[in-house]
Amino acid sequence: LKCSLGLQYKAACLTKCTCKKIENLSIYCCFSFSNIKIPIKQVESHHTTHLECHRSGIIVITKAQREICVDPTERWVQRLINLVDARNMKEIFQTDFKLLFKKIKK
Repeated sequence: LKCSLGLQYKAACLTKCTCKKIENLSIYCCFSFSNIKIPIKQVESHHTTHLECHRSGIIVITKAQREICVDPTERWVQRLINLVDARNMKEIFQTDFKLLFKKIKK
C-alpha cells in the first residue's frame, strides 16, 4: 500500500512525501523529506520511522492530521522536535497540576 501525504498551508501545497506500509504491519517509512519548515503551531505530535526502514526519518503529524516526513539531521527539524516536546511536557504538567489541585481542594 502506497500513499501520498501532503500539507496544505495558506492554500498552497508545501510538500509531498511518500510512505509505504510494510508486510501488513503499521510500519511507515519515509522515501523523501520535506524541506519546507513547518510552523510549530501547526504541529500536533511526531514519531520516528521504524528501524526496519532504509532511511531514518521523523513523521510530523499536524493538527489537521496530515503526516509529513522530515529529515532528523536537519537543524530546523531538531529545533522543531525540541519545541514540540517541551510544549507537550508543559501541557502534561499543567494538566496534572490542575488535577492535583482539584483533589487537594476537595
